[in-house]
Order: sequence, then structure tokens, then C-alpha cells
Amino acid sequence: MASVFADIGVELADLSFYAHSPATELTSALFSTDQDFDSLYGFNGHIASQLGLDKSLSKAVEGADIKGAVIDDPVFFPLTVKALAKRDIPVVSVIHNIESFLPRSLQVEAQWDLLHEEVNVVASSALCVTIAREDAWLLRNMGAQCYNYPYFPSEDNETQLAKIRIARRKSKKSYCLCMGTAYNPPTLFGMKKLVDNWTAITGGSQPLVLVGFGVERFFGRENVPETVNVVGGVDDSGLEALLTECSACVLHQDVGAGALTKIPELLRAGIPVVSSQHAARSYGGRDGVYEYQGLTEIPRLLMQVVQRECPPPSLIKTDSNQLLNQVAGVFKLK
Repeated sequence: MASVFADIGVELADLSFYAHSPATELTSALFSTDQDFDSLYGFNGHIASQLGLDKSLSKAVEGADIKGAVIDDPVFFPLTVKALAKRDIPVVSVIHNIESFLPRSLQVEAQWDLLHEEVNVVASSALCVTIAREDAWLLRNMGAQCYNYPYFPSEDNETQLAKIRIARRKSKKSYCLCMGTAYNPPTLFGMKKLVDNWTAITGGSQPLVLVGFGVERFFGRENVPETVNVVGGVDDSGLEALLTECSACVLHQDVGAGALTKIPELLRAGIPVVSSQHAARSYGGRDGVYEYQGLTEIPRLLMQVVQRECPPPSLIKTDSNQLLNQVAGVFKLK
């Protein structure tokens, strides 16, 4: 999205320029109280470092010659947003997902505390840009000015996806694919549930291939059924081959936030998406997306996939000029 904003003169800041130390003295609902979760991901250390950067940056902007700012994931920059607001400098916030909707603790109360923090930060922005329409609905209802700008593959990515779509016309489509970054907790939880139930769901008749960054850390031959093949991380050519030969991509999430950007990419590549309703957020009802509420519905949906060609891409790229007009209005560039 940075390239879109560049069209109206917004410069991308190199935050590595701002020296900082982990802000362990700050309190924030971002910190997880779940020790197992923290140990698994090194989560709280990452948050302390991020808040240290925010502290350093907030001091830097106090006297800087800034007419406006675009801040990615403002929940990680609360002090900076506050410092800009104090100077009446307009802020455009860009959020990929509402952070408080991601499970980071066994204590739900902590997520409510974080939601309060996050909404306060976002609502203090002049405009909030979301990629998920559900996020825009919620934040508008809580007083934020929002613009929904759905994700769409870049031009280079689109060319590659079109190549895969053409190659799939002659492919065997002999397995289902489950892909995602296993270091993302909702993705990992969903993968585990799918793997644990895959043989019972399909009767052992349908192979499932697991691919994605971190997959091999959490899954191995010893803890998956015979019908599941753990591939793990692959390079671009390896991923292209897997996408070309799969019959469908199965995505399962019971929790999670934001829109899964892999769904529009899969659809542009001509790959049917069999997805839990939660994982399909923002893309429900699209041609090529087959939603289920329970895992036992998957075989029926896979049969529909086999019997029907994936329709032409139904996703239309949002006109970036509309977004730029909104941002230009905030920064009084019109």
C-alpha cells in the first residue's frame, strides 16, 4: 500500500534510523500473560522492542516538520499517534487486522483491554484504512472514520498467478493444499485441527499437503496421519508447482482477524478455496469460495469442486484514486 500513497507524495520512513531500547517499563495490554504463548513465539520481547521504537519515534516527531503521517498498525505506535494528535497533525492509520481480535492470551479480559486501547488509538486518527470490510464496519460503529481498501495482488504477482491459472488447465489436481504461516497462532490452531481430523473427515481418500513458513517446526511425520504430507517452507518455484497441481486449497480458522490475503491470490490463480466461515471473512459469497460451518461438510464441498471448473476471477481491483482522494482530503492536498 506504500506505493499507492507515494502517488500523492507520502514518503516511506526508515524506522531503523531511530535508535531504541526495549521499553520494558511501559505497560500495555499488548503484552501476553500466557507464558507458554510467550515462550513459543518470544512474543513479549518483540512487543517491548516495538514499544521502545514507538517511544523513540514519538519524541522525534515532537519537533519534526511534518504535515501529516500514515502509520501502519497504529496500535503499536500509541505514543507517536498521541504526539502527532497533540500537534494537530492529521494521521491516516492503516490496519491489516484489529490486533485485539488475535488470541495472544488465555485470558479473554486482556483482549477486551487491548480492544479499548486499540479503538482509542484508531479513533484519534483522521482516517483509518482497512483491508477487511468487517474491521471497517466495527470501527465505524465505534466512532472511527474508515475507508475499506481490499487487498489485491500486485501487478508482478498477478502475472505469476495468471501463469498458474493457465498451467492448471492440464494439471492432475491430485491433492488438497493447506497453506499458511504456522507462526501465526490462528493459522497454526486451524492447521492442527484440520490435520487431526483429516483422515476421519475424508476417510483417508484425499491427500493433504501442508506448506508454509514454520510448518515443519510444528508438524512432522511422527505427528500427522499418513494422508498428510508435510512440505513446509518452499521457494517461489516450489510453491508455483504445488499451486498448479492441487485440486483445492483448504483453509481452516476458528479465530483470527483481518482478511486472508491468500484468498484473492488463490482465486486469481484459478484455485477453489474450501474455507471455514471464519477464515472466509471479507470473501464470503465470492465465486470459487466454498464455505463450511463444520469440518464434516468438507467432502461434499470437495465433490462440488471436482465437478465444476473454477470460475473466472470475480475480484475487481479497487480504484486507488478513490483512496488517494480520501487521504489527500485528510492532508488538505486537494
